[in-house]
Amino acid sequence: MFVQAQQLRPGWLSDSELQRLTGLSSARQQMFLACRYALRLLLAESAEQLEKWRLSSHSGHAPRVEHGHKCDAPEPMLSLSHSSGMLVCVKAPVAVGVDIEVQKPSRFRDALAIAEFVCSQAERAWLAELTPDAQQRGILQLWCLKEAYFKCIGSGINFSHISEMSWSPVSGDCTVAEGAVTIAYARLWRGVNSEGDNVYLALCTQDRPLPALSPHIDEECLSLAWHEIAEWRLFLPDLTVLN
Repeated sequence: MFVQAQQLRPGWLSDSELQRLTGLSSARQQMFLACRYALRLLLAESAEQLEKWRLSSHSGHAPRVEHGHKCDAPEPMLSLSHSSGMLVCVKAPVAVGVDIEVQKPSRFRDALAIAEFVCSQAERAWLAELTPDAQQRGILQLWCLKEAYFKCIGSGINFSHISEMSWSPVSGDCTVAEGAVTIAYARLWRGVNSEGDNVYLALCTQDRPLPALSPHIDEECLSLAWHEIAEWRLFLPDLTVLN
């Protein structure tokens, strides 16, 4: 989408977007422009209407719509993520967070060691019961879900609280403490790209369980087929507020 973004007339970026852009390296500039183009295409639903949408861009915060939506309509909430040259963006009527992660088979992670820092006791117990290969997949799935949650609440990753929360599939494979409170909902998908890498996609909201969804695949990524892993819920042992 970087190529399409280059074809737009000057002035399609907002002042805050231009300010962000100038502080990035060349490679990151390309991804930034691709993401901003993709967001506008998602909002406008056609390339002809794309340039009328104005978006804010502030470091550490999700993009916001400054201009483009109808005055009598609620502002669409946005979220985006990118990894290893892939990007995903989402709009919704409520706060939403999305994350995408790419797992190369050649890269080995010490899943249980990572889990000591970022996972709850219930999540660590779930991982410990998996085979080593499944642990590689499991830790990245949990990380993807956690990032999506922090994007949903707009705080950035909070390492002080990240191990207090427990993601659990609705199927009940991960046991949480009795009396735990549901604070978010998510759906998680897995795909395999043309290079054989596992790709995980998590979508999170706080309001209610997400309906059955199927990610839309751009024509450039038709070889990537998504398969939903599970519906998930995020629990806290009490009503602790994560700031």
